[in-house]
Amino acid sequence: MALAKLGAPALALLLAGMFVLLAATPSEAGRRYRSYSLITVQSNFTADTATAPVRRARYGWEVRLPSGMWIPCEFNCHYTLRNNTVDFWERFNQNSNGR
Repeated sequence: MALAKLGAPALALLLAGMFVLLAATPSEAGRRYRSYSLITVQSNFTADTATAPVRRARYGWEVRLPSGMWIPCEFNCHYTLRNNTVDFWERFNQNSNGR
């Protein structure tokens, strides 16, 4: 019994070291095991589509833009994704009224 010869302090130190090696920080655990729901939207003006993940955040739902930035969902996540990707320039041109 090699463990019995180590003594209580050495055994406690060994167990603590094993625990530290096996334990993951919360941020690593969340990153490793998090799965997101995907939504797909189609443009109101063209046949373009965009697909992006959505997540529940601290203050409500968020959608990830193609740039990788997470933004809060405005009316709903489909609306937000559509207006910030496939319909961005069309919406901008409509608001300018040809000026």
